[in-house]
Amino acid sequence: MVWARKILSVRGLTTPSDEDLWRWSLRDHDLLMEALHAHRLTTVAAAVLPGAGGDLELPPEVAQILRQAERRSVMSALAQAATAARIRALLEAAGIESIFIKGVFQADQSTGGFAARGAGDVDVLVAAADLPRAVDVLMAGGAVSSAAEASAALDPTDPRMEVAHAVALSLNGIAVDLHHRLDPDPHVMSVPFEDLLRASTTGSPGGTELRTLSALDSCAFVASHGARDNWASMRHVCDFALALAAACPDGDLEPLLVRAEELGVRGRVELALEVARVLVPALPRQSWGARTMARWAWSRHAQGRLTRGSDETRDVLGTYAFWILSERDLESLRFGLRRLAWLPSTAGAGEEHPSSWMAPMLVPYNATRRLVQRRRYGMYGRR
Repeated sequence: MVWARKILSVRGLTTPSDEDLWRWSLRDHDLLMEALHAHRLTTVAAAVLPGAGGDLELPPEVAQILRQAERRSVMSALAQAATAARIRALLEAAGIESIFIKGVFQADQSTGGFAARGAGDVDVLVAAADLPRAVDVLMAGGAVSSAAEASAALDPTDPRMEVAHAVALSLNGIAVDLHHRLDPDPHVMSVPFEDLLRASTTGSPGGTELRTLSALDSCAFVASHGARDNWASMRHVCDFALALAAACPDGDLEPLLVRAEELGVRGRVELALEVARVLVPALPRQSWGARTMARWAWSRHAQGRLTRGSDETRDVLGTYAFWILSERDLESLRFGLRRLAWLPSTAGAGEEHPSSWMAPMLVPYNATRRLVQRRRYGMYGRR
């Protein structure tokens, strides 16, 4: 938390932690780097903190690690940007509109440095009706998938296909997620693609101009994504604080809240504002519900119960409960229960999802519905 506040204070978004706490954080270099890695802050620290040392008087070993991380991040970001440009060219030639999200685009928009979020995949959003054709176009252009016929079973307009929201491909060795909506829950951020396209803006990470979400939509998306992941790392919180500064440079939150209402994620944005108050105390207090959810998230952090990929039953149950409750919607509750019941059957061969112990509890629920939905796009969908 000390380093997260330092990162945001360098950007002028908050005040740094007490100087004694800062010096204390530098005492054990190995423990410090372990914590930065666990909270996915290494790259953003290297990109945002000036010179990875300088006025901060970082120990030489820490400054060197951050400089190395920054170099790796720049190389990875350039590769992602080049892959995104290739994807745009392929889709544009086929007459398919696209919007690039997250990754280098979010970093460029919120920090002015496209390498500030580290390595990852390339996420691109297309209209649901264009998804099968987009898969074919990308595969014809060299993308690969684990499925032999990538578009054979795709019908994104089928309302029963509720769980899969992206097709996982690889192009030039870079992972590509081809989305037909912004959230696994079809009731969240479910405005038509055309609306997102009209509001979108352009960015030039790596020197190529590409279309990305507007600052308001991107901020709402970051808030939604953080809630879905239970605010599992400090980078989620830093991402939101940086995106908020880009979306509301004058400090007026009303346009963001209005847009969040249109996108169906006002509850998640209010929760994000409350969660971020730990790092940015000047943010306004939110509703009782948001304050309660934020306290829950931070208490799970303090107890060590919030671990990405944890197989502990208590952790899995807490993760799903937080995700479902953050949406404040009966349709989302139904979807969350259905997804929880179906996840054991979407694990790969030889895998058992940690939530599989809950499946028998939900058999009566599943028996009340026609079980004909496809839970993934073949073997290549994203859960």
